[in-house]
Amino acid sequence: MCENGAVCRSLFLDYKCECLTESYTGRHCETITTSLMIRQTVSKSIGYIAILALVITASFIFVLDISKYCFGIDPVRKEREHLRKIKQMKKRKPIIQRFTYVNAQCDKKN
Repeated sequence: MCENGAVCRSLFLDYKCECLTESYTGRHCETITTSLMIRQTVSKSIGYIAILALVITASFIFVLDISKYCFGIDPVRKEREHLRKIKQMKKRKPIIQRFTYVNAQCDKKN
C-alpha cells in the first residue's frame, strides 16, 4: 500500500507508511511536495532548452551547408582566404641580405 519506496510499519490493527525522503507526504507517501515538483519542472525545462539549442545549432549548420553546396553561397569565403594568406606569409622564408663593406681609405691612396 505504501508508494514511492516508503516503508510500511505495522501497528495494532493498522499500518503506517514511513516516507524515506522528504519529497513525498501523505498517508501512503503518494503526495509530491512542492520542492520536488519545482525541481522536476526546472530539470525538464533545462532539458528542453538543451534540446532546443542542439536543434537550432544543427539547423544552422544544415542551412549553411545547403547554401554553400547547392547555391554556391559561401559566407565565410573572405575570412578563409584571409587566413590562408596569413598562413602562407608565415611559411615564407625570410630574405637574407649580405652587406659588403668597402674600405674607403684604399680609394683615397690610389
